[in-house]
Amino acid sequence: YFLQWLIVASYAGGSIMGLFKAMNAWSPWKRRLCFAMPFLMRALLCVLRYSPYGGGHPDSFFHCIMQDVLSLVGGAIGALRVPEKWFPGRLDLYCNSHNIMHVLVVCAVYSMYQATVRDLQWMCYRWWE
Repeated sequence: YFLQWLIVASYAGGSIMGLFKAMNAWSPWKRRLCFAMPFLMRALLCVLRYSPYGGGHPDSFFHCIMQDVLSLVGGAIGALRVPEKWFPGRLDLYCNSHNIMHVLVVCAVYSMYQATVRDLQWMCYRWWE
């Protein structure tokens, strides 16, 4: 159980440190790079999920991966401003990078919801065994 508390504490500490650095960053790229540590920690937790220390519903692993991939792709599109570079002046009101980023983040939240529901059902079933 010590390993679980260590993982939770390090994830919380890294997230708080990233948030503090994001609030004090003086450039947009520094603000974005502050979230690299929590993202790497989530990737480590996905690997740990398949180890003997991990758990969860087997079908929810896809949704755990998709929530991070969709958020990362949405953040990259928002940072690179891809459609605006290709069609300057035509995508100011709709289909701009900011709107695309928000749609992908909402899809990531839905994927996180699906993973959570499956894991909660898995935990309830395992509790009765």
